[in-house]
Amino acid sequence: MTLVDSQFNKQYLITSIDSASYDLQQRFYAMGLCEGNIAVLQHTSLAKDTYSFNVHGNHVALRKREARLINVKEYQKDSAHNHEI
Repeated sequence: MTLVDSQFNKQYLITSIDSASYDLQQRFYAMGLCEGNIAVLQHTSLAKDTYSFNVHGNHVALRKREARLINVKEYQKDSAHNHEI
């Protein structure tokens, strides 16, 4: 499952990033999009080409092709990790 598959206002734990590009990985990291962080889908464009996520209280916009690179799983609040948005 990737961020493109996210449902609105649900929490998703980032499990990995599928990008061979070091620069793109660094860009994601600078936005807080890294393994172990929580992302919540807030908005999409009408054509669903752009997605906006809440990550640690920040709004992060991604193109669809970028959101497809970020693997996630639905976050379970009772898991061992105690993340806050």
